Amino acid sequence: MKSCQQCRDTKRKCLPSKGSESSSSCNRCLRLHLECSHSQARRLVRTRLEARQPVAWTSAESQTRSTRVEAFLSDDVSVGLLIHEYLSKIHGRPHSIFHAATLWKDIRDRRASKALVLAICAMGAHVATQPALRSLEPLLTAESKRLLQIDLERVCLENIQTCILVANLCVAHANPSSEFLFFRTAIAMMQLMESRTTQANDNAVSHELRIRIWWALFAADSWCSSSLGFPRHMKDWPRPARLPIDERLFADMNPDEPLNDPKGPCESPGLWAHMATLIEVFSPIQELNWRAANNEGLQLDQIEQDTDYLAQLLDHWQMTLPPDVQLTESNLIAHSKRGTGGIFMGLHLGFHHYAVLLFYQYLDTQSTFSTRARRFAARCKHHALSYSTWLARGREQPGCEAVYPTVAHMAIVSSSVLLHTLLFGEEDELPQSRHCLGANFEALLELEEYWPIVRTMVNRPLR
Repeated sequence: MKSCQQCRDTKRKCLPSKGSESSSSCNRCLRLHLECSHSQARRLVRTRLEARQPVAWTSAESQTRSTRVEAFLSDDVSVGLLIHEYLSKIHGRPHSIFHAATLWKDIRDRRASKALVLAICAMGAHVATQPALRSLEPLLTAESKRLLQIDLERVCLENIQTCILVANLCVAHANPSSEFLFFRTAIAMMQLMESRTTQANDNAVSHELRIRIWWALFAADSWCSSSLGFPRHMKDWPRPARLPIDERLFADMNPDEPLNDPKGPCESPGLWAHMATLIEVFSPIQELNWRAANNEGLQLDQIEQDTDYLAQLLDHWQMTLPPDVQLTESNLIAHSKRGTGGIFMGLHLGFHHYAVLLFYQYLDTQSTFSTRARRFAARCKHHALSYSTWLARGREQPGCEAVYPTVAHMAIVSSSVLLHTLLFGEEDELPQSRHCLGANFEALLELEEYWPIVRTMVNRPLR
């Protein structure tokens, strides 16, 4: 045994204490009650060993998680149920990024990446009716995110789709920074693909998918950037050569169908084509509200003029919708039977929400002196009522449910307008506002069962 530091300094013989380990204090240090370097070394070794134990435990946990994930992926019934839940209740509403027939074929043939399959299933688990399947969501989300991060250097549509889903899963758990990170990663991948991939390499399905994914990212860029106060990334990007086609035509496409005219016009625009043109109006609404809120030298009259211009754009969008896309009871039932009820409902809920956002600032009684401002305040109330009324109607109609997280945010904005009416409105406005506020509350209770972020939204204190 080498001499301890204390004995070397005093040039004394260093002898181990009797019955002790070789790394304990020496006899002299024990007698004189000194801090022996041998004892310190022993503590350091023990500390290092203890520090390693969580790593070993994490490794064991990782192995257990991997085993559970593999067991889940081998259960075709559970995988199929969760994919169906996602496709029937979520896909097409906040985004349209898959061709269902191609997706099912890739999953059956084991060609789809594990990260993508797990992300889809995690989304489906949120809205699953079976508690056992719903309980799998944290496991599936964590493993999908881990596998995606390993594979991020592979730039392809599959990884872009996975990034979009993982970003949505981050939304569900109120993690905006990770949401922003994954959406921006997907946007960067899309930009790389657009710069190096020729249209000649596309078949009809993959070409349509690229268009739909582009617009899904454009919408996400508008929502996500605004919520975090970052500038939009895709604002000035060139738009795709045409808008998304009719949903039924897309669904019926053969995965091997060749692409005839990549730059040809969209002869049969679908619901997502109208969603795309609506998103184009939403972005300047956000910009106007941001400028007004940050006092960027805008006079009240100028704000009213800009609001009036955007209101005309919204009105024009609504009036130029084809007859079968207008928001009517008969069209809702027809789209429900056609299998496009969820997309139809999402389109019109978005329209009413964007209108509420445009006119929201005019609810303030201090700023509604002009006739035009009072008209804007009335329109805000109208769209808040319409949002609530149609959200409740969609919950009653099979296939028209709106159960994705953004719906909760929009319902809370609508509810704030309804509550303002209850507090400051006219007597004849109160019954309908009270009824719609109750309907919104019922919808939020349901959404809270699916998405953890809804509880955070509802309980957020007013400032």
